[in-house]
Amino acid sequence: KKALQIDPKFSEAYYMLGQIAMKKHNLRKAYGYFSKTVTLDAAHAKAQLQLGRILLASKAVKEAMQKAALVLELRPNSQDARFLKGSILSTQKDYQGALEIFEKLLEGGMHTPDIYILMAYIETQKKDIDKAEKLLMQGIAQNGDSVRLHLILSKLYSQTNRSQMAATWLNKVIALEPDNNKHKLNLAGLYWNMGRAKDAEHILEMIAADERNSAENHLLLG
Repeated sequence: KKALQIDPKFSEAYYMLGQIAMKKHNLRKAYGYFSKTVTLDAAHAKAQLQLGRILLASKAVKEAMQKAALVLELRPNSQDARFLKGSILSTQKDYQGALEIFEKLLEGGMHTPDIYILMAYIETQKKDIDKAEKLLMQGIAQNGDSVRLHLILSKLYSQTNRSQMAATWLNKVIALEPDNNKHKLNLAGLYWNMGRAKDAEHILEMIAADERNSAENHLLLG
């Protein structure tokens, strides 16, 4: 905020504040800062892009598409703007249009978890589970530390009655986030439904022990 005190017309300062708000998941505050940024500098493509993302998250699809179009006018080769447009088309159920954009982005070297997740989602909507599975596996090959990709693949297996595969990938999720007991609870529930009661009970005992240790450490540190 010191930059704002130096020059209230310094658009980049508002943009940086917007980025901070985004990291804190305060979309309302971020929207205000990015709006101030583009008021001072309408050609600030990054701020316009962030506004588009927030609008899409807020289900203001028409307005989000307008922002995507504006950014593409400012930066025709922007992969992020094209991804935003593809995401909007997916929301509008224009799956073919979205896939065409995403496939071109992949060809251009964009391999973020989000692109694989959205493409896999579209394939599930088209009832092509094999293709969705393949896309998620490709995404994991490119982003081996992505918890979301691992978790979504596990859920896909669970939803298609492949419990053993679901458990295998949920164990991989736990390996990536060993302190997240929510994943362990999900695995315990999966084991229980598979008839593996002892495995489920073992996980629950481990969670209980973790909780006790956490509580004891909190008392000691307090």
